[in-house]
Amino acid sequence: MKNIFRSGISLQRYITLCLSVSVLTACGDGTVSSSVDNEQPATYTYSELVNLTSYDVGLYRFGSDGSAKLVRNIDHTGAVDAMFFGEINGITFFSTRTDTNGRELWRTDGSSDGTYMVQDLNPGTANDIFYGAEGIVFNNALYFGGLSQAYPGTALWTLVNESTGPEFVTNTRSSTSSNADPSDFLVYDGRLIFNALEDNGSGGTNHKVFVGTGTAGNDTLIDSTVSSNDGFSTDQALIFKGDLYFQGSAGLYADGGKGDVLYKSDGTQAGTKVLADINETSYLNSDARIGNLVSVGNYFVFSANDAADDDSNTTYDNSEIWVSDGTTAGTQMIKNLQLGSTYIGSLVSNGTTAYFVAVAEGSSTFEIWRTQGTAATTEMIDSFEGETYLYSYGDQVIAVTREAYGSYVVYQLNGATNDFAPLHTFPSPVDYAFALGDRIFVLIDNMGWKELWSYNKGDGDFTKVTIEGDYNVGVNAH
Repeated sequence: MKNIFRSGISLQRYITLCLSVSVLTACGDGTVSSSVDNEQPATYTYSELVNLTSYDVGLYRFGSDGSAKLVRNIDHTGAVDAMFFGEINGITFFSTRTDTNGRELWRTDGSSDGTYMVQDLNPGTANDIFYGAEGIVFNNALYFGGLSQAYPGTALWTLVNESTGPEFVTNTRSSTSSNADPSDFLVYDGRLIFNALEDNGSGGTNHKVFVGTGTAGNDTLIDSTVSSNDGFSTDQALIFKGDLYFQGSAGLYADGGKGDVLYKSDGTQAGTKVLADINETSYLNSDARIGNLVSVGNYFVFSANDAADDDSNTTYDNSEIWVSDGTTAGTQMIKNLQLGSTYIGSLVSNGTTAYFVAVAEGSSTFEIWRTQGTAATTEMIDSFEGETYLYSYGDQVIAVTREAYGSYVVYQLNGATNDFAPLHTFPSPVDYAFALGDRIFVLIDNMGWKELWSYNKGDGDFTKVTIEGDYNVGVNAH
């Protein structure tokens, strides 16, 4: 079976996540991902947090046993903003910003002395080397979007050997001083896939999906006649039965194209074809707005907008739940949940069943639905009057919902009964952060900061995370 890795992914023993953004999706949602074939139980994770007593920023390590320790203080002020890329030979690589060097590439082996900046690639406090702070491990090397004084345009860089430092790979634009903005990195079937800009020959640029071996030579994944692929994102990418599925553009509707569609790919341009043109209208360039794709047994499930106006007050807008078996004929709407437009979000899977939140047009009720890819298995199992989000870790699903008077409740799903049992009520907003084994971590808003709390079955309740028993930790919520 072919493998897929996503930007910001960690390998084998652990999952690395950042807590530098409001985590309705941790690490900007691209990051709580793992390989299909090599996923192992997470035992520890690194995060950059603020000491809420001293307000010093530091790199922390958390264990699935509930342990937490400060690895090293980081010299910068303001919001934390580390991004973690993955591990190579026991070394975790990440980017972070310091007051002296700006954003640069760092590494850690879990010790204070083994945590340091790899190289000041672009000297100066305001001169950051990373575009979008994204990177990925591929063929035992690190790849990322960066720049330097010698190559001032954002381009593809690599780190093969720490002793020699980062090396420029390629700029997909015609000039190394032009920004190519590589992002949305994937590794699939032994090839590196990423999104970047390319000159169009008329003074402008096109978004393209590039595929290559980590060298200067790269091919476009989608047919080169397609001028843009604005819809490409690792959030809408999935490996299923050995093939890669993702949302991308099949050309502008005004130019005879199909707009954003669902692609199926074997990792080559010749083997990348449109699987389904879900939105065939000309409105908003036929934006299908495909949501994240999750696998459930012999199917994968996703949300999409087919623009069918079935008594909706929102013209050309009809988001519903869809399913695919990997064929065009087998890609179809599972069930029209209700007349009119539907908002669908928080689609997650425990491997055999998908769960999602649906809100009917004009309604304030957040319904939780389940599906195994067929109309017969698609049913509403609960509902809440406040804003509700779902998160999954392994075979577990939790819900965070806003209750009356501004309180927030964390629930855990009982898969056998489809009941959500309340775990804890918090007085302020709750963001799911990450999971380590059976332990989950959440961030709680508190007077402009986000405190870190954790829970597992043995705890009986959520407890505030402290470092070595002395300090509370959190992130800047602004």
